Amino acid sequence: MQANLAPELSLKSKLTKNPKGSRHIADFLSDMRMIADELAIAQSPIDEEGLMFHILNQLGEECSPITATIKIRENSISCPKLFDKLVDFKCSLKENKVSPLIATANYTHHQQGKSN
Repeated sequence: MQANLAPELSLKSKLTKNPKGSRHIADFLSDMRMIADELAIAQSPIDEEGLMFHILNQLGEECSPITATIKIRENSISCPKLFDKLVDFKCSLKENKVSPLIATANYTHHQQGKSN
C-alpha cells in the first residue's frame, strides 16, 4: 500500500512557492529551513544545493546582485554561509539606504502698498 503523498507534495510546493516578500531575511531563511526539515522527516529530504536553489530563486529583485554573485561562483557555498551572506547583504542595504530628497517650496505673497 502506498503512503499518502499529499503532505510531501504540499511541502515541496511550499518550498518552490514561498517568496521572501516583505518578510525579514532571517524569517524567510528560517521558514525555508523548516520546510526542508519537514521534508526530511517525511522521508523526502532535499539536499543543501537544492535548498539553496529554492532560496536564491525566491529572494526577489532587491537581492539580485548577491543572488547573481552566488550563482556564478565556481565553488559551492554551504547553507549556513549563504544565510550569513544574505543577512549581511540585507543589513548593508538598510545602512546604505538613502532617504529620498523631497523638494519643497514656500509660497509667499507680498501685497503692494496702496496710496490714496
